[in-house]
Amino acid sequence: MTDWSRILAEADDEYLIGLSNKGIVKRAYKDLEIAGAQIGGIEDCVEVQTGGETVKIKNPLGSSQCSCPSRTICRHVMTAILALREKVCSREAPEAAASAESGAVRAQMRAIPLTQLKKAMTSRQYLHFLEQVRAGKGPEILGSAVITVRFADPERIVKLLSPLEHSSCSCHKKELCAHKAEAILWCLLKFGELSLEDVQKPAQLKKAFDTEKIHAETGQMLHFLGELWDTGLSRTSPDVPEQMERMAIMSHILELSNQEGEFRALAGLYRNYFRRSSAFNIRELLEKLSELYDQLSELLQVQDDQRISRIVGSFKAAYLPVGDLTLYGITSETFESKNGYAGERIYFLEEGTRKWYTYTVSRPIFYENSQKRRPASGMQETPWGLALPLKKLSGVKLRLENARADERNRLSSGQETKGEVLGESDCGISNISNWFYDDFAELFAQRILKKDAESGPVFLKPEKWDSAVFSEVDQMLFLSLWDRAGKEVILEIPYSKKEADSIRFLERLTKKREGHGGREADSPVFLGKVYLRENRIRLYPLQLMENGIFSGDKKREDDPADLGDAAERYAPMDRHASMERYDALEALISDIRGKMEALFQSGFASCSQDAALKLSACVKTGERYGLQRLSELLEKLEEALAERLHSMNCDPVKVWELYGKILKYLKACSEKIEMDRARLYYTVGETEKNR
Repeated sequence: MTDWSRILAEADDEYLIGLSNKGIVKRAYKDLEIAGAQIGGIEDCVEVQTGGETVKIKNPLGSSQCSCPSRTICRHVMTAILALREKVCSREAPEAAASAESGAVRAQMRAIPLTQLKKAMTSRQYLHFLEQVRAGKGPEILGSAVITVRFADPERIVKLLSPLEHSSCSCHKKELCAHKAEAILWCLLKFGELSLEDVQKPAQLKKAFDTEKIHAETGQMLHFLGELWDTGLSRTSPDVPEQMERMAIMSHILELSNQEGEFRALAGLYRNYFRRSSAFNIRELLEKLSELYDQLSELLQVQDDQRISRIVGSFKAAYLPVGDLTLYGITSETFESKNGYAGERIYFLEEGTRKWYTYTVSRPIFYENSQKRRPASGMQETPWGLALPLKKLSGVKLRLENARADERNRLSSGQETKGEVLGESDCGISNISNWFYDDFAELFAQRILKKDAESGPVFLKPEKWDSAVFSEVDQMLFLSLWDRAGKEVILEIPYSKKEADSIRFLERLTKKREGHGGREADSPVFLGKVYLRENRIRLYPLQLMENGIFSGDKKREDDPADLGDAAERYAPMDRHASMERYDALEALISDIRGKMEALFQSGFASCSQDAALKLSACVKTGERYGLQRLSELLEKLEEALAERLHSMNCDPVKVWELYGKILKYLKACSEKIEMDRARLYYTVGETEKNR
């Protein structure tokens, strides 16, 4: 016979809430007090009359039934359970049995095979779980008799109770869903029943990707890209951008996020070519083609979901709790990416950690006519329940409660995050006194060379600057900034309507300098993004701030140990390396790249024998400069092109792969030469004049 005394003693209020919810339990207490209940014979199944309904209480309690239309644990079932518990147990019994119930839940979780839990999750879900474990960012776990697991997503809540079959999940699935499986894994890790080594062991998981379909479509995409090389740019059909769009749509269907963006970017580059736009650059087009060909080639070879996930990326970022944040709105920027998105990005500086956070609003524009494109402000919404326009966020100080951000510190606009405006943003030099760079060698060591350097904009405070110069060829405004040691950072702004304010500021800055008779006025602080191009650090300004706006200016305190480690770690082996060697290498790389571009213009299918033989000289020159791998690739390409000219059965894939490898090698060489030149300039102390 069923031991109802023991079963109901373990069913405390927390357990009953887990079976239903807090509202039903409260209502059942009131119904029991007002209407009462009539209990029949206490056997394996106990009948209870309450509220005009007949309830059959069974073991386990979650399988109890009621004569009312409800198929869940209704208020009648809950009233009947409370009445029976009151009859067979003392009031102290449920509370006293809570620890025993908790032990039962844990024992049942331990009994589930780890392979069963892994199989309940897709490969992508399990990989995300492992990333969270390594980062130490788990869900909130509360309770004893009923264990409540609250994930970062507020809509994901799992309640685990005994027996586990009656556990509940916010997805409303009765079986062991992915959320319940993940919740159990987190609990077992917390209770010490599992280790990181245990969960990292390989297991059979649900496939996250349809690899058979991906491989079939990837093969077609590769063939399409290869035919573009075969045909040649000069004979490419004008409908190629539309074909690229179809490839992007197929990539979206297959959940190939990175490849969708790459196809859309290529479509834009080909449109620029057919429009004869000055923005078209054949080198950029070639690099994009070879990078995408390389990605698709790797994708065609892999079967493992983890490697596929690394190649294809993700459409949706995983946002994790970061606590409460106090943020200074610093600046904003509008953007229009080459993969077909436009919007606005707000930059915040966090008061406590001094980390950069961003909030981005974007929309797809790949189907919009550029002539009739609506402004970005038409779709912008202010997040976090703030009653002010989005564009005002860059000028206020905010307090965010329950903030969430992804791994790149991009803030979520979820409803669980609440915001409060604390006033105007008063972040001045007093707040960033140890943040701005006035030593450009330090800037190079910490933000260009260091691979683990914190991402985000930088504050730059030059010692002096030149007059702004506009280049008609580049359609760009340049301004040279100099530190005390005479090292240069080049500020550059491409000409466009959205940059009009920045250009006017630089013009005023130049006039102000001229007004002081050529002497330097008070140095401003520039906020912007830095990158390396043509052996110099370049700065794209986000905000241009004059010194007078700030107060409490303090000189930056250097960290000699940190800078010294970086300089030593990245210093060239020979600090007096011959710049003539770099010049010769650059000339060789440029010459080979020119020949690659000429091949692309004419197409491999119609390549003349003279064009193939022109590679021979580059092969020999490459060997003299120690570029043995490049020489081997060029020689193989020369042979493959010659073979193709004299054979109808030559495999074109061989030529495509060799061509892509050479482009990849040339790009790596250019980046290495550029970095070495910049390293000598910024860390050794040599100037352009004495070279």
